[in-house]
Amino acid sequence: MNRYPRILAALAALTFGAFAAATLSADGQLIVLSRSADRNELSYLTVRAMRGHRTLAGWIELRNPGRRRQKVMLERVDGATLDTLGSGYAPPGSRPHGATRWLLVRRHVSWVPAHGRIDIPVVVAVPRGARAGEYLSGMSIAALPATERITRGKGIAIASEVRYAIGVLVTVPGRLHPRLELRGARIEMQPPGPVFLLEARNSGNAILRNVHGWVIVTREDRRIAYTRILPGTFVSHSQIAYPVRATAERPFGGATYQVRAMLFYPGGHVELHTSVTYGAPPRPRAFALVATRPRLRQG
Repeated sequence: MNRYPRILAALAALTFGAFAAATLSADGQLIVLSRSADRNELSYLTVRAMRGHRTLAGWIELRNPGRRRQKVMLERVDGATLDTLGSGYAPPGSRPHGATRWLLVRRHVSWVPAHGRIDIPVVVAVPRGARAGEYLSGMSIAALPATERITRGKGIAIASEVRYAIGVLVTVPGRLHPRLELRGARIEMQPPGPVFLLEARNSGNAILRNVHGWVIVTREDRRIAYTRILPGTFVSHSQIAYPVRATAERPFGGATYQVRAMLFYPGGHVELHTSVTYGAPPRPRAFALVATRPRLRQG
């Protein structure tokens, strides 16, 4: 798994782009660690779970080095893919879906004693009808009293929260089918300029690692933008809109652009060659699907 440490403080939704192995709160009042039941040395929980059974994935260890007890909120969150590749999570407080509901650690509040620790077991209950594959979900952890502060200045009040995420990777035994799709492209005007969005989806049942490639945008044989897509992780059963910025371009109504892209992944590659028109309504999805049928490498 890619490990891009990221802890975001925001007014509402938080997205986590990391599997936190050991993280310390901003004021030093909480240490979060993960311990997998299979005793691997990864920084997230992994478990091979059988259908119709409950399996221990591991423990979330919370340590409080402070002199006062620490209030902690735990929530289940869906796994996702960041738009620029890499693993991420749905915002805390969002409704869990799919394999996230297999986690038996539901939303609750715990207290970590001063100079103490608690271990929270994470159990996975896979239904009998679950399909084979790799499923990513996560546990969101927030140290509530230590991070609930209001910063005021010049008429602005901001409530910030520091949260952490521990990934839970569940493997249901069976054959893996890597499959990546490029489903089309579109153009949006964003500050500070136009952005071409490449729509990609992992429709297989495997988490794809080392996904990489390139995107080229042209208009009348003139290159508008080129982006090299660096190696990253694409979570199964997720989709993204990869951004390709063209800040120097000044599109006018009816301007048509050619978008060419290619993505490589373990087991094959997929390519797209399509056109997008600025100011035009999006084309039916079927056109992109016809143009982007994956072609597997030979040998």
